[in-house]
Amino acid sequence: MARIAQAPIRVESVRLRRGSGGEGLHRGGDGVVRIYRLLDGEGLVSYRGERHRTPAQGAAGGEPGACGRACLERADGSVEELPAKARARWAAGDRLVIETAGGGGWGKPRPRGARLA
Repeated sequence: MARIAQAPIRVESVRLRRGSGGEGLHRGGDGVVRIYRLLDGEGLVSYRGERHRTPAQGAAGGEPGACGRACLERADGSVEELPAKARARWAAGDRLVIETAGGGGWGKPRPRGARLA
């Protein structure tokens, strides 16, 4: 019989990170925001992210995307920024917020209202 692993963690939100893709004739893809809350006890977070310091570059005149980031929002209101590779303790009521990087745009952005030829 298979065992089912259980953890007191709630997924509070999973959504697009609007505007994180770089500007361009074709915008870069938006990243994702995921928010998790520890409901009970204490635990250890092992986080492995990418592009926290160097954004995805645009091509053919496109702009870079937004960098990724992660933080622990503590139950007491303080915020602890996490580097791209991190281990940290969290406790009941703390939230882990992960924002993945956006993709680079392609092509020089057009002025607003400009039409394609």
